[in-house]
Amino acid sequence: MMIRMALFTLLAFQVISCQSPSQNNNSIESWRAVLLLNEENYVALPFTMKVSGPQESATLTIQNAEEEIKLGPVNLNQDSLIIDLPVFESSMHLKKENEQWVGEWIKYQSRAIPLTIYTQESQRFTAKEEPKINLSGSWQLEFSPGTEDFYPAIGEFKQDEYGHLTGTILTETGDYRYLEGQVTGNDFALSTFDGAHAFYFEGSLKGEKLEATFYSGSHWSEPFSGKRTDTPELKSAGELSYVHDSLPLEFRFPMPSGDSLFYAQEAFKGQPVLIQILGTWCPNCMDETRVLIQMQKEFPDLKILGLAFERSLDTSIAYSNIRKMKSDLQVSYPIALAGTWSKKEAGKALPFLSSVVSYPTLIFIDRNGEVSHVHTGFSGPGTGKHFDKTKEELRNELLKIYPKGK
Repeated sequence: MMIRMALFTLLAFQVISCQSPSQNNNSIESWRAVLLLNEENYVALPFTMKVSGPQESATLTIQNAEEEIKLGPVNLNQDSLIIDLPVFESSMHLKKENEQWVGEWIKYQSRAIPLTIYTQESQRFTAKEEPKINLSGSWQLEFSPGTEDFYPAIGEFKQDEYGHLTGTILTETGDYRYLEGQVTGNDFALSTFDGAHAFYFEGSLKGEKLEATFYSGSHWSEPFSGKRTDTPELKSAGELSYVHDSLPLEFRFPMPSGDSLFYAQEAFKGQPVLIQILGTWCPNCMDETRVLIQMQKEFPDLKILGLAFERSLDTSIAYSNIRKMKSDLQVSYPIALAGTWSKKEAGKALPFLSSVVSYPTLIFIDRNGEVSHVHTGFSGPGTGKHFDKTKEELRNELLKIYPKGK
């Protein structure tokens, strides 16, 4: 792809206009970071970081379009850095080499992806050619078309006159976050990095058809294609899962505190309940959790029970991740360790649910202990109007089990 070649050229190019912190003790500037997802094929995912404050306590912020993720203060006078990312089990391990920080992004204590931060560069992408296409608008997309892994999606993009591209991609179970990129000629690239996921999309517009590839982390890639449309469609969040009437809705799972989180319909009668199925590794789950925290303030009698399905098989690590999530997001409701993140295993742990299609999933239970709704997936703040619609849908479902004034 043309943009990938442009990225390769840019690695050797330094933008003179940026100063390093060593030149200005209180500068506010942008740095360019690159995750090398695939060394053999040179799949490089760029993102930008804002740096502010003095060297000895500089604040770093990851930027993806409108999203900002604060990483906290670090001492840039040192020759090496370990930067823990908020909420997720993820960190950057870096060493100073001239005007660069070189090292790895380490996820789940084992998966390492090469990372370089270029302190003399500030642009996420550079265009070596003026855009010949405009991708602004809505797109009906198909991922892994023609295979058993096929799933539909909606792409929503905005492009300016210089080819700067932003937007998101929604699926029936979530979204691919705040995306930012560039159009060069007939080609495009989009990327995002949030501390949990590294997503990179690149492709071309051929006639009226978009043909592209999606890269996730260091292992996954799949083709996708699509066409522009004013009426893209996905199944609604209420159509994907349901609770079996013939099976009791009950569970008991351990919590990091040593106590158990217990639910049975008879025990909670008279109280509206939300059961949140989540994982601390899941950005959409964190988006949903932030919304639930706010909704609990509006509906103070609402009981929320969190069931976490974690990547780690080590219980102590899983508990640590739950505690970290609760602390970083200031979650007041209980969260138990319900099992590992395999959807198949989650389904076995929750036999009353038809299937665990997505993290997160919400089960709404009224004061009589009856399930009124199952909401699968979550469209986060990067999806704009879809995020607003999701919040409205959740609030409307809450009003059914928790009518105002009762």
